[in-house]
Amino acid sequence: MEIKIKWKGIIKKFFIFLSIIFFFITLKNVYYHYKEEKMITLYLKNHKISVANPKLSKKLALMVSEIVYKEFNTNPKTWKHFDLKNRLFLRNSILELLTWKEGLCGEGARVVVRLLQKLGFDATRVNLYTLRLGGTGHVVVSVMLNGKEFFVDTINSSLWFHNLVKNADVGAYCYPIIHYKARFKKIEEKSVRC
Repeated sequence: MEIKIKWKGIIKKFFIFLSIIFFFITLKNVYYHYKEEKMITLYLKNHKISVANPKLSKKLALMVSEIVYKEFNTNPKTWKHFDLKNRLFLRNSILELLTWKEGLCGEGARVVVRLLQKLGFDATRVNLYTLRLGGTGHVVVSVMLNGKEFFVDTINSSLWFHNLVKNADVGAYCYPIIHYKARFKKIEEKSVRC
């Protein structure tokens, strides 16, 4: 009987301890989310993009993508903060990435997705893999607008691919054929859907 009472006391203290830890972890995450939301809003505001009732269009999505494309440093030799070799499994936060403005296409995609989502777009990351990309692939952002999908580029892509995504209606529906450069060239020249 004494042993059962002793164990009940220990178990009760253990669950109180776990509850306290859970409370502080949750509090930290809520605060962090608040800071991240403020940073995203400030970033958009600094680029003269209104968060309040923006008119969603492909032009706006491409403009956000272009801002990130131009501002991010993708040269590992000049990075001051981003460490590709020792990057975390869960990756760096949007708050860190918007502060550092360093990284590769995956980091750029996470930033572009969050910025577009803040504006009200239905945006998600898409990993493109082909044999021609050497197995490493490239990460773009898929945007759904009025029932239609289109890609916006992120960062550190080749100029011809960046221009293709910017100037043509390219989405997942045509990805099986767009990885051939000759096909890209035809699309760029004609500006047609593939």
